Amino acid sequence: MKEQIFGILEMLLLAGVLAIISIVLRDRKKAILAQVHTYVQKAENIVQGSGMGAEKKRLVIAWLETSGVKITGYLSKAIDDVVTGLNEKKAWALGEVKK
Repeated sequence: MKEQIFGILEMLLLAGVLAIISIVLRDRKKAILAQVHTYVQKAENIVQGSGMGAEKKRLVIAWLETSGVKITGYLSKAIDDVVTGLNEKKAWALGEVKK
């Protein structure tokens, strides 16, 4: 009986730790996506001209890497999605846009 109680307590402790990790990761993801929005807007203001998307994206990636963010396939796609969303909303002139 005692072993079962300890087993249940261990499982509850593990569940709690995993919940905390999940919350921290979710908040980190939100913060990084907010950085992406800010950096995309800054790149748009710095690099002028049509057809300069690749250069703007390189600049955003460089800023993110300088901030200590590892660029993954997911994040690269997220940058593209932010740009697509701003283009669809024609929101470039509005400054920082919240999702």
